[in-house]
Amino acid sequence: LEISERLNDSWRIVDIYMNLGIEEDLAGDWDKAWSQYQTALEEAERLGSVKQIAAIALAMGNLALKRGDHNGALALFKRALTLSNEHGYSAYLVDIGLGLIVVHLEKGDIDSALSQLAEVQDQISAIGTNNQESELFRVKAQLALATGDTEQALAHAGHAVDLARELALQPEEGISLRVLAEALIAGGQADAAQETFAKSLEQLRDHFPYEAAQTQAAWGSMLLAGIDPKTGQSLMAAAMATFEKLGVRQ
Repeated sequence: LEISERLNDSWRIVDIYMNLGIEEDLAGDWDKAWSQYQTALEEAERLGSVKQIAAIALAMGNLALKRGDHNGALALFKRALTLSNEHGYSAYLVDIGLGLIVVHLEKGDIDSALSQLAEVQDQISAIGTNNQESELFRVKAQLALATGDTEQALAHAGHAVDLARELALQPEEGISLRVLAEALIAGGQADAAQETFAKSLEQLRDHFPYEAAQTQAAWGSMLLAGIDPKTGQSLMAAAMATFEKLGVRQ
């Protein structure tokens, strides 16, 4: 960063601040991540660097989504989407679409989520490649759960896990294992769900605090339903402590 500043390499400075934001984002220091993203965005806007603006808006949208700020996430995703469509940044469209699906899902708007999924699949067909295939199948599993199609949820979640494992994507595998566990619960397979939650937490707990807390909350909710309330309370308490630290809206 210091070298880029001395050389007055403004475009490189934007990239550095964005990468610093991504590092803080993954580490769980979301206030610092937001500040780094904001600095990157302001510099990109000063430069008129539209592609960088779109990329930063996408990253900020994902962070806002994790914090539970659905309206903020929606506005940022829409900004990224508008710029990407206007300037032909097709590489961003699938990521933006997947983010929008999750926003709609979390808001309970299943119809909009399904409509957005159709758009994402059209974009993948047009682009011809999909680097987010594991995430796509995970989102399909979540949609299947939301519509009560347990069989499809199990199939999609299992496929998401397999794809993530094949590509050695640790966070993706851990997140997909959580969704698979939720599908197993819906299918009445409590023992298998417990084992799968444990695998998910093992994958996530050391380096991905938010996702680990999501697994703890989902697992704890299952146990609180009657299988093991004491352990469920412990898992929920750990998840809530992490959410509070991160500033997640409950």
